Amino acid sequence: MKNKIFISFLLFLSLSCDPMDGKLTIANESKDTIFIALSADGIIKENPIKFVNGDTLWSHIRYILPEKEDHPLSFGSNSWENTINTKYKDSTLTIFIFDKKLLKLVTEDSLLKHQLYSEKFSYKVKDLEKLNWRIEYQK
Repeated sequence: MKNKIFISFLLFLSLSCDPMDGKLTIANESKDTIFIALSADGIIKENPIKFVNGDTLWSHIRYILPEKEDHPLSFGSNSWENTINTKYKDSTLTIFIFDKKLLKLVTEDSLLKHQLYSEKFSYKVKDLEKLNWRIEYQK
């Protein structure tokens, strides 16, 4: 009986949620590691590298090694289409790319105050669909 209830609950969840599809991919075609920040409003809210007592917490940042790709980019339990269209300003996903050179040159305060980044991509769902949900960074 417990198994039937559990299976019914899982079926309900799968039908009632818009599952995260994990189809957004960012490919780093450059020769350097890049750091990524996603934005719902086109503004950088925090430094892509976290420092605690002068040490970098690599496990808490999103980075992509040279000539690799981050797949799947996901968060929560919604699909990219639903999230972008309902939670992002102007239904636009903004992706900021930071290279190591920039992050070594500027302080965290300056990065946020002056909204400094290496590359910025802004996409609506229709744009991402044309790209098959794959964004390539080349420098």
